[in-house]
Amino acid sequence: MRCLRHPIPIGSQQARALEHYAQWFNDDDLFVVDIATRRQGLMVAPGNPKKIYDLTDLTRRDVKFINRASDSGTRFYWKVC
Repeated sequence: MRCLRHPIPIGSQQARALEHYAQWFNDDDLFVVDIATRRQGLMVAPGNPKKIYDLTDLTRRDVKFINRASDSGTRFYWKVC
């Protein structure tokens, strides 16, 4: 049994994440057991002065996006999905 440090998303992005992990597993050895879920969000300045409401707002020139640490599960999710 192996425990993966980074999460495997459930739903439309699950297949893409599993393709990433397949390089370390034989097809017969791989199965996914869902043990937890989490909710993701964005942190903004108090009062949300730049009016950020969804991910497309992060592409605006007046918005600065600071990504998570390079080894975090959230950053892995953004990269793979």
